[in-house]
Amino acid sequence: MADTGSFRTEKQSPTDQIAEISGSDWNNASLDNLELKNGVLSIPAAIPQSSIYRWWGGNITVADGSNADPWPEELAGIDTSAMGGQTFREGYIGFDAVEFDGVDDYYTWSPDSQLPIGDETFSLMTLVYSSSWGSGSYDIVGWGNSSSNDGHGLMIRGGNVSHRTYGNTLLGSAAPTSEWFTFGVSYDGSTRNLYLNGSQDTSDSPSYSVSDNNHTIGRSPFDSSGYFDGCVAEIIVCNDAEDAQAFGNYHSNRLG
Repeated sequence: MADTGSFRTEKQSPTDQIAEISGSDWNNASLDNLELKNGVLSIPAAIPQSSIYRWWGGNITVADGSNADPWPEELAGIDTSAMGGQTFREGYIGFDAVEFDGVDDYYTWSPDSQLPIGDETFSLMTLVYSSSWGSGSYDIVGWGNSSSNDGHGLMIRGGNVSHRTYGNTLLGSAAPTSEWFTFGVSYDGSTRNLYLNGSQDTSDSPSYSVSDNNHTIGRSPFDSSGYFDGCVAEIIVCNDAEDAQAFGNYHSNRLG
């Protein structure tokens, strides 16, 4: 007879995930975060193996409507500090998430040697929602300095999905409103590809010289602007250039 009960992983390093698995079959169980198959614990294809950090709103253990401070350190592998009064939303239109007010809500964290800097390859993925986008900028995650070709910034700009390094913004298609959607970016050392809802949207060939400072979630890393107005359920940071299939898998896993 199969054992029953629950299993919890513990963070051993910044690259580890943390989750709880419950079920009647210990040899084959699954969760968004992890899979247990034939007794082996692994990260499913929808979460790239090159993930350095993964922020997941569902790991916040406070009541709906409570202040979400901090974003869960156990999952991020870093110590975040909350600025403002961002709110935890449980099951908000299908997803647990952190709600940012677009005024003064954001997170910061200290310099970290794990992040892609300089001209290193990288990928960023996110799952977000907003009822409307204005003409300004709405930053989701970023880091770096306000100097030429420095910094990463995954954001909505002028109502369009985009990624910017200082002085060089790749602008994509219009960001959906009043529905959850995924988007992200990858860079393989020469080409930057922007993805929206699992499909490649646009690309260019920028130069990078990214610094490891000014780390923010929900606001521009370059100045006191770009406050995000909406809900963020997930952010994934990778140190590899994930391909189109990875972005497609991510979207399909989250939104079908």
